[in-house]
Amino acid sequence: MKPCALLAPLVLLALVACSSTRSAEPSDSSGPVAFESIARQEQSGLTEPEHSVIRTQQAWVELWQRINVYRIPAPPAPTLDFARDMVVLVALGQRPSAGHSVEVVAIERDGSFLRVRAKSRAPAPGAAQAAVLTHPFHAVRVARSDGPVEIVVE
Repeated sequence: MKPCALLAPLVLLALVACSSTRSAEPSDSSGPVAFESIARQEQSGLTEPEHSVIRTQQAWVELWQRINVYRIPAPPAPTLDFARDMVVLVALGQRPSAGHSVEVVAIERDGSFLRVRAKSRAPAPGAAQAAVLTHPFHAVRVARSDGPVEIVVE
């Protein structure tokens, strides 16, 4: 068998593999982005409003410690692969009663730009609620993006 005949299938295989490889973050894509809720609570240590994008393990561990400052012992932080994922956090800060919450409801991509939409909810006027201070937040896992992220709370 000729050496070229042996190399042809390998070259073809390499070309197919290279042509099927896609960038993890295509700059021309747009539309909804999948995400996963990793923590959502009404009680936390996040007493000030905060919108954060966490792209490193160290920043995640520090945030998790702040979230759980009042829980003894604090639960272990969910394991994440920051080479592939990042965390988006929306925290409302201190609220005067139970019944307040926040939820990330959609993430959309426009090129390298991500827009995170969250809904804030408050108890109905006059509704009976526990008179306890709350600190609602929602943290979600999303595929890593090094582009800008806008967080909009409605």
